[in-house]
Parts: sequence; C-alpha cells; structure tokens
Amino acid sequence: MVDPFPRTESGLPFLRGGSKSLGARTWLVPASALLVCFVAALGAQPPAGKPPFLGVPVRFRLDAASRVTLVIEDARGNRVRNLVGETLFPAGENTIYWDGYDDGERGETGALTRRRVAPGTYAVRGLTHAGIRATYEMSVYNPGSPPWATRDRAGGWLADHSPPADVLYLPDPVRAPNGKGDARFLVCATSAEAGDEFVWLDAEGRRLYGTNDGFWGGTHLARDVGPEPAPGHFAYVFQSGQRDPDNFNIEVRGFKTDGGQLESVIKYPRLRRQPTFKGNEQYSSDGLAVHNGHLVFAVTALNKLVFADVRTKKVLGEFRLTAPKAPAFDRQGRLYVLSAGKLKRFDVSENRAGLDNERTLVEKGLEAPARLTLDSTGNLYVSDWGRSHQVKVFDPQGRLLRTIGRAGGPQLGPYDESRMNHPCGTTIDDRGQVWVAEGDLTPKRVSVWKPDGTFLRALYGPTKYGGGGALDPKDRARFYYNEGGRGIEFALDWKTGASAIKSIYSRPDLMTDLETMPGPAPERAFYVAGRQYMVNCYNGGLRYSNDRGAGIWRMDDTRTARPVALIGNGADLVNDIWGWRMKNREAIVKLWAAHNPRDVLFVWSDTNGDGVAQADEIRWVAEDHSAAPRADIGGIGLMPLVHPDLSFTTAFGTRVAAPTLDARGVPVYDLGTRTTVGDPKQVRAPLIAGQRALTHTDSDGWWMGFDLKGERRWRYPATPEEEVAVPGAMVAPTRLLGPPVTPADGQAGPVVAINGEMGAVFLLTADGLFVQTLGGDARLLPPLAETNPKRGWEVKNVTFQQEHFHPTINQTADGGIYLVAGFQQSTLLKLDGWDGIKRRDFGTVTVGAGDLAGLPATVVQIARKDGRPKEDIAVLRQGPKVDGDLSDWPAGTRWMLIDDRTAAAVAVDGENLYAALRGDDAKVLDNTGTDPRYLFKSGGALDLMIGTDPKAARDRTAPAAGDVRVVVTRTDGKPAVTLYRAVAPGAPKADGVQFESPIGKVGFDQVQSISEHVRLAGAGGNFEFSVPLKVLGFKPAANTEVLADIGVLRGLEGRTVRRTYWSNKHTVLVSDLPSEARLYPERWGIWQFR
Repeated sequence: MVDPFPRTESGLPFLRGGSKSLGARTWLVPASALLVCFVAALGAQPPAGKPPFLGVPVRFRLDAASRVTLVIEDARGNRVRNLVGETLFPAGENTIYWDGYDDGERGETGALTRRRVAPGTYAVRGLTHAGIRATYEMSVYNPGSPPWATRDRAGGWLADHSPPADVLYLPDPVRAPNGKGDARFLVCATSAEAGDEFVWLDAEGRRLYGTNDGFWGGTHLARDVGPEPAPGHFAYVFQSGQRDPDNFNIEVRGFKTDGGQLESVIKYPRLRRQPTFKGNEQYSSDGLAVHNGHLVFAVTALNKLVFADVRTKKVLGEFRLTAPKAPAFDRQGRLYVLSAGKLKRFDVSENRAGLDNERTLVEKGLEAPARLTLDSTGNLYVSDWGRSHQVKVFDPQGRLLRTIGRAGGPQLGPYDESRMNHPCGTTIDDRGQVWVAEGDLTPKRVSVWKPDGTFLRALYGPTKYGGGGALDPKDRARFYYNEGGRGIEFALDWKTGASAIKSIYSRPDLMTDLETMPGPAPERAFYVAGRQYMVNCYNGGLRYSNDRGAGIWRMDDTRTARPVALIGNGADLVNDIWGWRMKNREAIVKLWAAHNPRDVLFVWSDTNGDGVAQADEIRWVAEDHSAAPRADIGGIGLMPLVHPDLSFTTAFGTRVAAPTLDARGVPVYDLGTRTTVGDPKQVRAPLIAGQRALTHTDSDGWWMGFDLKGERRWRYPATPEEEVAVPGAMVAPTRLLGPPVTPADGQAGPVVAINGEMGAVFLLTADGLFVQTLGGDARLLPPLAETNPKRGWEVKNVTFQQEHFHPTINQTADGGIYLVAGFQQSTLLKLDGWDGIKRRDFGTVTVGAGDLAGLPATVVQIARKDGRPKEDIAVLRQGPKVDGDLSDWPAGTRWMLIDDRTAAAVAVDGENLYAALRGDDAKVLDNTGTDPRYLFKSGGALDLMIGTDPKAARDRTAPAAGDVRVVVTRTDGKPAVTLYRAVAPGAPKADGVQFESPIGKVGFDQVQSISEHVRLAGAGGNFEFSVPLKVLGFKPAANTEVLADIGVLRGLEGRTVRRTYWSNKHTVLVSDLPSEARLYPERWGIWQFR
C-alpha cells in the first residue's frame, strides 16, 4: 500500500505490555474511534446548560480497516463538503463530526471563508478501499544503479540539463570520494540541476560517485600526461558557465587527489563582449591540456592559446592562433591543436609561453573537427562533425588509420546505435576501447567502441529535469519520451527491465520541410481507425498542460511522427515571445484580420498531405469571452486537451467533437459542432471523463466537476503550498497527468491523476471522490532511496520530490495502470488495488436549526504563508504567579493562536517554564484518564512539544535527544501531567513505552508522570502552568532558538476528539494511538528566546 502519510495511521489502537507500571506493556482497546472535522465558530457561545457544539455526527461501519473518503451532498447531488479523504479507519463503528460548514472559497490572500449550511437533510457517500499499491517495474533511459540519487552519491547517473561533454580515462585508479571503489573514468557535462555534472565510473562504466557543483559543470577534461605531473590533482576541467559573474572569468579547476574536491587552478578574464557559444557550439570550442604542470587552454572565440603554470597558478603568456580547439599534449610535451579545420602540431617554446615549429599533420579530410585526444602510442583521435559525426583516427604522422562509427550524425526514424551524434570528448582505456561522450540530447549517451571501431555498447541518459514519458496504450513495450522538443521511442523488455532506443520519432531540426508545431514533441499515443496518432497536450508544461496550441501527429511506417493537425489561438501567431511561426503565417492571420486574434480559435488539417499549413486548410471561428474573468486568452493560451477519440476541449469549456478522417488519416474538424462543457468562465480546458467534465481554476487551483450540460456538481479544495499535507489534501495541485484511466475491476469508474508541486500525485474519480495520494509531501517524506530496487518492490512512504514536473498516468491494452514517476529519472510503477474500491452510500444526516444556533454565517481560516511560524518567548527575571489570572503576564507577551477560541503564551525565568492558555472553555483541560501514559487519548489537555537542544538538526524529521512532550491535564480537579521523551539515552528500560496499532507503531525511551513537579491553576477559560526547567532538561538562554509547538486537545465523554496546534496543522486524526503519540519535529515552529 502506498502511504504518503506514514505517521498518520488510524485504526484500532493497541499498546503492548504486561503490568501497570509506566514502563509496563498492556493491551488497550478503546470503545470507538473518532475523527473530528470541525471548524470552531469565532465567538460562538452555546446556550446555558448546553454542551459546546462539536458538529453533526456522521456514523459509519466498516467490515475491515479501510481508507475512507466521505463527502456531503445536498438533495440535488451537489457537493457541499469534502469531509475526509483517503483516511484510514478501523473495522467497526466509526464516527466523524461535520462542523456544519461547506468547503468554502479561498480569496486572493489565501484566506479560506466557509459558509454555514442551511438546515436540512444531506446525503453522505464516498469510497472505501484497502489502498492503491505502487510497485516497481523498471526505470527507462538510465543505467544508474539505482537510477535515483542516494545519500552516498553512488546512485543516479549524469546531468539532467545537458548531455555528456567529455570522458577521461584514469590509468592510475582513483578512489571514489565515497569509498565505493576505484574510478577509472571521469565524465563531465556542462550543467545540471537535479543530476550531477561530474561523475566517477569504474572500469565497466558503473557509477561510483557523482557531484553537483552548483549547476555549472565543465566542457573539457584533461589529466597531466607528462612523466613528472604536478602533484595535488588527478584531473582538470575547463569550467562551463561563469562561476564568478562579477569577474566574468574563464576558469580551469582541478580535482584534488585527496578527496576529489574541485579547486580553482587558473582564472583568466573573459572579454565583456567576447562571443559566447551555446548548445553544440559550446561543446566544440575551447579545450585544455596539461604536461608536467604546464597548462594550456584554448579560447576559441579570442583566437588564442593561454599558457599557465599549475604549480604557481599563474598565467605565463598567450599565443595567437586562428580558432584553436582541443589542445592535447603527447608524452614528449609536443602540443597538438585543431585550428581552422586543420590538425597542427607544435613544439612548446623554451619560455613555456609560446609555440615553435608549427607542422600541419592533417590538412584535408576533416569537415568540422571538434575534439582531439591521443592514445598511448601517439595515435590521434579527432571527433569530426559536419556530415560525418565520426571519430577519425590518424597515426602520429597524420595518416588516416580508420574511422569509428557510421557516418550520418543526428537521426530521424529507426535508431542506429552505430551512428554517433556530435561526438565530443574521447578517451581510450587500457583495453584499447574508445569511449566517446556525445554532445546531443537526442539521445544523451556515452558510447563505447572496440579498438577496430566496431560499436560495443552505450550508456544512455538520464532524463530531463522532472523525468517524463508515456507508455503506448496498445503496446506496453513502446515508451515515448520528449526532451528539448524531440521525441525518442524506447523498446521496453518487461522480463529483464531493460530499455533500448527504437526510433527518433520527432526531431524538428531534421524536419524543417514540415510545419512548425507548438510546444514539445508528443508523448501520448492514441489509436483511431487503426492508425496511431500522437499528441503533446499532456506533456511539456511544468505546472500546467501545454499552454499554447496543441499538435496532432500521425506515426508513419518509418516510426516518424508527421504533423497532420494543429489547434491554436490567433494570438499565438502574432506574439514574438511565446508564439510560434507557422510557415505561411502571414497568409493565415489575414483570414481573421477583422477580429481580435485573441478571440480566434483555429484548426489546421493537412488535407493536401504536404505537412505544411496552407491558408485554405485552416478552419477558424471568432468567439466572445469578454464576460469571463481573465479573458485575455492571449496571455495564457488556449491550453487545448485532445481526447483519445481526437475530440478536443479548450479554454472556457469549448468542446469540439471528434473529427472525420480523410483517406490519408488526417483529422478534419467541424467547428460548427462546438458545445460548452463545464464552466464557460474558466480558462483551463476541461477534461472529459465519462459523463463528467473536470477542470480547475487559475485563482485558487481548486478542481471542479460538471455534468456535460455544464452544471457544476463538485469542487475539491486545493491546499496552498505553504500548508503541510494531511490525508486527502491536494497540496499545490498543478496539471493533469493524462487522459482518464478506468480500472477494469472495482467500482472507481474513470480516474484522473493530478500532479502536485510538493512531490505527490493525487488520484480522483471523475465525480470528485478522492482516491489516494501517491508519493507525498517533500517536506515530510524522504525521496526514493532503495539502493537495489527489484521488480515488485512496493514503493511507499516516499516523495517524488518537489518540482516533479513530468509524471504521467497510463493504461495499457491489458487494463494495467501505470504511473511514470521520478524527479531525475523515468520510473515505471504499476498501480494495483483498484479491485478493492467500493462506492459507499452512508445514508443521510440531518442538520437542524438548533444544531447551528450560535454559529456565525461564515468562518475564516487565515492562510499561513510560512512553513515554520516563529514566535518570541520572553526570558523573565521572575515568572508570573500561577493562579489563573493572566493580568500579570508582561504587556509585550506574544500570544500564539491555536484555534479560533484559544491562544497560548510561553515564558521562562531562571528556574521554570511557564505556559498560559487564554480561552473560553473552563473545562478544556478536563481529562478522565487514569493511566498517565494515555492522557493524550482520554480527554482535554494542554500539549507542549519542545526541542530542548538548540544544536539539534533543524531539518530533522524524527525526534532527537532532547525532544520532549508535556501533556498537561486536570483529572478529578487535580493536575495530571506526563513527560514523554522519544530519545533518552541511558533511560531505564522500564520507563520505555511502545504505542502500536494494526497499522503502525512508535516507541518512547521514557514516559514519566511529573505531576508532583508542576503547578496548574485556572480561572474561567484561562489557565497557567509551570514546570521546573531541570525536569525538562532544558537550559534556554537569550538569543537562542529551538523547535517547539503548543496546542490543545479537546475531549468529549472521556475521549480526545480534536487536536489543534499553533504550528502543526496535520492533526485531524484522533483515532490512532501511535499517530497521536508520535513527535513531529518537522512540523514544529520556532521559539526565539528574548
């Protein structure tokens, strides 16, 4: 079961043990489980003698422990409140309390305003299931083992933003910095965000270690090939980008022999107006070489070679040479350089700052030489571009010996591994094998060749930042992936988990005779009338679907996707920033010259089969959306969604029916069939799922569903990114992961997947019932870290990581449903458990006018903009008197809001910690518990959690030594206070307690009653409490900070029914013992002692 909230399990709680002492282990089985969904009304006062209104009870029975989603709907079937989602409940009778308010509306400030519902009868329905399991199948386009980053930096592969630029063989093995083995190769790339720019490989090309040095990497690697190399560095790199933007330096850096860290060796000023190279040009320029500590590097754009001394880190001089590239020393110290398309050799002058005895070794036969290296015998290997894209091998006298790789370069159609693509850095290992870093995204690879030039193998990948790719719905052995506007088709081996490139199905730079299409290469395949079509509307966008036009391609017999249709907005063709240039743009825009182009919806169908849009192939219509909010479609695009039957929807709920197909299979649309589905005021295109249309708002990100007549039936709240995830919360939802999937078993019906900004994927039914969160909040959960993933490994309790931009949901012909996920890789996860989903009718609840008496018409929940709130805590000479009278607290006391009824304050003096509770309930601390260990389960309490060690890791996600919890209650009118220490080295074993339920467990090293040490007093709804600092092991000092939280537990009939805190908002569950006992320092705020 995938559980994105591993510390929030609910279910039948147990405590194991034997005797009644605090360290004993006994069974505890409560009478029932209770979860309160309650928003307290500001200022509400119940009539005299009537208990506070805790909400309308919603009771339901489960035959087995299940995840539960419950919604409240009115008599017309419209959603009023999403009560709980994917929340685990135990078997038996359960009760939750509805506060009598709707889901509300979120305003521009982020504040959530909820409205009190009208009295009446409401239906309760939802889902129950045992959970959707995600199991590992394979990762595509990544030879890393594992394919994701690991703590020891052995996992993952290369850079995400750039292809490999150079590879360097290390004759003398270098121990990997993490101690994982001896490195024989070093690989570099120019830039990386999620991956690594520098990677250590063993003799077989297995990754041992990698490092990300702050986005910029390098273009060229070199080692000192002289017999007396300068000590201290085992390799050098010509830095890409500018690490010192103020100085705008060219920089050469060295890898330290001891530890592998990079350090600056030479900085050389780059001219402010110096031309800079981009893309492939950057990979075919400049270069460096080292011999006995004598460094030379080429600055191609300045027509010069620069000489320097590695030992002194000083520049020695410069030498003018036309367009120099890729300098390389032989063992004798002679320098070889590519210059103006020729291969030259020089002797280094005696002053080590110039060159003598120029000799041209290769004058003809090179088309566009980019790189140069030498083997141990002095043979010269030239990476040649132009029409060749081969490595050409010459003997020391410049005679051609052989070529490596088939000529041809970048490919389109069936993929040939024996062809290189922009060969760059080359190195030769001790077996004579030639390793080549190929500087192109399609694909990224390091190829390996036998000494005779025969292709041996290649190491491919990794994916772009955020992963991506989609399965073919008809043949799951096909996988389509877009990067940089180009498309790669992979063949998947489901028995071995291997993947191999099958074709390059889209590469616009090789398709210049065809129409310019908007957005990325298509990844999503649809089959209509026996033909395969590809669309790009579900991929390429980061936090939205492809926002401009959408293209439709047809896959031909050569596995090439040819454009056959395009859906766009007139404004897209006239904006030079985010628009695109169709080949006959001027003729096309004249069609609607009398209209504002922002109002124009147009469709191109390639009816003449030439692959280029002609004006007479355009169908268009002008639409008036002036009444809609944010009607400036020119600023956001149509965001069209193409559906599996090739019908499409666009902004403002426009739907165009499925096209007819001409003899060539070109889709031809009739814009006269337009209908409106969903809300015509919403600018996001709706997705059709069965008989429903789903979309979301730009203003608050809430998702909503309509029937196909346009009547809204449900809304699902979007939780702001600043708030921490709780079960059923869609935190910062962004875009759809694809068209709906429909499980073959179970009662879910069509299901949509929605990406989340914080590392989760959310599954909803077409009628808006929350199914489950896959992955989870990156602030709460670790990323994938399994070091040896096997097929069938259950992926749970992890996050897919923040900015996990490109996941997809897929359904194959056999009914299987798969998630493609991964922050720096494309990992295929099979989703199972659909057969357990049951739709449940839980009856009705009646809300009477009396139930709502005293509740205001609206309540407002202020959005919190900071993940960790911070508050000042006063350090006093003398603390206040503990008598329940709060008037002697200092005037500058900072009060922490716990809920709409309660606030708390904390102070310290030299001896004690003081806490004050200001509220309206004189019985808020009343508790019926008789066992000090379980006071948090048996009624009301003041709850303090403090990280007493200010040196403990601020980003910890598990308790550390010094993290304590103090539960303060009043039992039979007397203080009952318990101190919990999760980590207490040296504590007697008898003091330890383990809290356990069928779904989870948590242990504490020490649980103690400290009632005899505390003072507690109350007056009305106000309370004061003090505890000696030495009891807590706490020594607060001025100007220090600790993590902490403070909250209130509210009780009803001997049970704790609600938990609210100043910082931690992930507290809705009150039905699982370990979840309620556990400490969550990652959700605490910060106390500053002043």
